[in-house]
Amino acid sequence: MMEPVQPDRVTADTFDQAVEALVFASDVPLRAEDLVRAYGDVTGAEHPPSDADAAIERLNAAYRESGRAFRIHAWGGGYRMATIDTMAPFVQSLFAREDERRMSRSLLETL
Repeated sequence: MMEPVQPDRVTADTFDQAVEALVFASDVPLRAEDLVRAYGDVTGAEHPPSDADAAIERLNAAYRESGRAFRIHAWGGGYRMATIDTMAPFVQSLFAREDERRMSRSLLETL
């Protein structure tokens, strides 16, 4: 277990920031229980999973208000960060080009 963060270094925003950082950094959806446990491991503070749900609601409201292109979505029994639907064409274009490049490399290696 990690050393707890000193209480004077924990602010009101720390919980929301931690939730955001954890969801952003994870390759897999994280459950609210995972989020509050990770926060508690570092700070020593206990939170019910509903606090993580509320933090995600606050974060998504802030993303909407500031016009961000992403949200934290419920997915596969947990939460993950993803782009909003209106950004799908841009993301699809990026991945289509990556697929074309991969196919080209594969074809070249075959030759």
